[in-house]
Amino acid sequence: MRKRYAYFPSFGPSGELTPTEEEAAAWLRNSPQLLNWPRKIHWLWSQVDSRNAIAHLWGIDSIGTLIIVEIRKDLGDSPDPFANLVLELKGRWTVREWNAEAVREKWRKGWPWEPLDGTHQRSVERLLARRSNVGNPHPVLVGVVASTRREFRLSSSARRNVQQLQKCVGDERVRLSIISGTLVPRRLRVQCITLDHNDQFAQAGVLAVSARRDRRRSRHIPC
Repeated sequence: MRKRYAYFPSFGPSGELTPTEEEAAAWLRNSPQLLNWPRKIHWLWSQVDSRNAIAHLWGIDSIGTLIIVEIRKDLGDSPDPFANLVLELKGRWTVREWNAEAVREKWRKGWPWEPLDGTHQRSVERLLARRSNVGNPHPVLVGVVASTRREFRLSSSARRNVQQLQKCVGDERVRLSIISGTLVPRRLRVQCITLDHNDQFAQAGVLAVSARRDRRRSRHIPC
């Protein structure tokens, strides 16, 4: 379990803040280090589905690894931030959807939240070429829950979905993050706790997100 912080200006009253999916996506776009990924992430696009309360982010890191993030808000009903990832995996997602050329084609259709700048565009083109050169490996799938609960419970269906994703892309390529904000004088402190396969979060009944969990190596199960 690892915790990262980011700070943004704010003038609201003090207290804890559970962000919407769109707010959490904006925080991660501005501060991708919150996900505790060991390499720099260059975001490609975002999608917010307010009707279904889901947000997605797609990015690529400095060695060409595709990062796919699904964000859901905790409304007290143990949200499953992996459900849509599993549905997509069963449906239209194939190896072709993850290859560099398919990603490049979708990315070139537009940068949703701001115009493309030359430096970013050149960086992404270089990283997509690198991804193609290394054989278009499976992406890293990150489920993010916006929640202020001290203990967070993954539902049994969410745990099954994690295990199914791990079986398809590898244990080490599925991660869980819990994000929230704290309003303090003149700024917003965002905290994001990330668990990976070493934390055995797919097997845990309750995640005590303020405590440090035992780290064990789990077994990779190929598809």
